[in-house]
Amino acid sequence: MEKLKELAGMAIITVLFTLFTIALVSAYIEEYNLFKAEPVTVKTVEKVGAKGLYGPPSYYVRVELPNGEEAPYLNRISKQQMKDFQVGDEVSGYSLRPSDFSTLRDFIFDSIFYLAGILIVGGLAFCCWVALILTIPCKQSKQKTLSNKQKKRERKRWKKLNRKKKGSGWGIVGGIIAFFLLFLIHPLWNLLMKLLPFGKTQTEALVLDRDSYVTYRKHEDSSYELTLSFQDDAGQSVQVIKDVTRNTYHQYNSGDAVPITFRNANPYDVFIQNTTFWDLFQLASTWQAYLYFSIIALTVFVGRIYWRDYRKKNSQTQDKQKSR
Repeated sequence: MEKLKELAGMAIITVLFTLFTIALVSAYIEEYNLFKAEPVTVKTVEKVGAKGLYGPPSYYVRVELPNGEEAPYLNRISKQQMKDFQVGDEVSGYSLRPSDFSTLRDFIFDSIFYLAGILIVGGLAFCCWVALILTIPCKQSKQKTLSNKQKKRERKRWKKLNRKKKGSGWGIVGGIIAFFLLFLIHPLWNLLMKLLPFGKTQTEALVLDRDSYVTYRKHEDSSYELTLSFQDDAGQSVQVIKDVTRNTYHQYNSGDAVPITFRNANPYDVFIQNTTFWDLFQLASTWQAYLYFSIIALTVFVGRIYWRDYRKKNSQTQDKQKSR
């Protein structure tokens, strides 16, 4: 009876996860249906980079829509496309209507939460199906009475299995920590590029525009942007939408000159000079920064526990060797 209840509960959970997965897939297809979109090629009218506070730059173009009007929004492109494209070149993408255009990267980045949900919920549904199939009772063979020797062998086997489970548990924890550490690659690389004294050029950028989004919600950060224009080492005009702190945002108006540094290898990788204590404080006060600090703290905490366990095992093996 107990096994039947367990199977029923497992079956209900499996069906629920499966239904959630189907619902997410159908919603994704309805919202971002590439099958209904027609492949089109449009002309670029502007190249713009975007540089956040913590990560590397992203790359955009403004295009002429299929109906002949200039798009009021920007479309994502790759770093290589940004290098190769010139204003007036054509870019390929998809259009659902004449007043609409999206690149493949737009579809991927705009639907990233749908895709993540489908992968997570779909993975859980798959695991539940596997667990449900494995828990279906098969014909059980009659239990044989074990001798004392067989009992000892069984105990040794269970001890080995417990050790393996403990080791695999640490492996799972290490895998989860490694997954979360992937989120630190971009901010750490950005910090390294900012601190490196070589491979960069100092110049002044003109503030073309200012934009801000101020929110008073507890779990949401306000954002401040300066649209900067300057020339790189080759004399090419570069335009970057730079995320800045509130302190930096209020120091400059449209038409002002801002001291910046940019990487010679990538002029869209822009850093504002004259960073103050208030800038650092505001950088560290965002939810994104709290997330990074939490990952670092969790990694250090788990690493200390693992190191203690490792030292304890070593000391126990050494004691055993000495006792022999």
